[in-house]
Amino acid sequence: MAEEIYRQNRVSDVVWHWQKEGGAPTPSTRKAEIIKGLVGIVIGYSIAAFLYFKKGHTGMPVFIVSVSTIITCCAFFIPPAFHRIEAGFNRLAHGVGVALAYILLVPLFYTFFVCSHACMAVMGIDKLKLKKPANEETFWEERDPITDKSYYRKQF
Repeated sequence: MAEEIYRQNRVSDVVWHWQKEGGAPTPSTRKAEIIKGLVGIVIGYSIAAFLYFKKGHTGMPVFIVSVSTIITCCAFFIPPAFHRIEAGFNRLAHGVGVALAYILLVPLFYTFFVCSHACMAVMGIDKLKLKKPANEETFWEERDPITDKSYYRKQF
């Protein structure tokens, strides 16, 4: 019986080339670059048109159209330059994500949990039962010893 070889589909191939390591770009990879360039120019021109016609800006739309055109031309005619531009945008996106995580998420996390803990403490709510009851000497609970060793085999 012949072993069936799994082939990566075209959708996941656009995002992650896990079956191809190095080498010259294949036609599907080249096609993906061209699609990325076309999508980029459509988005860039749409944003530029919105800024020009709806907001009345003149400088920023020209800049956006120029950048979109350069990126698309690189995607079509200069693939190594397109890869460099894409890698630069990926580094920028990663930096923005890390910065936002520290700037937004950390303060929001501490603000939310400190304020909610303070409110619960004022109202006397102890959902986690962290406060030791005044009339108890210890939290220790007595239990019978385990004699059956199969108990330790049933972890879940």
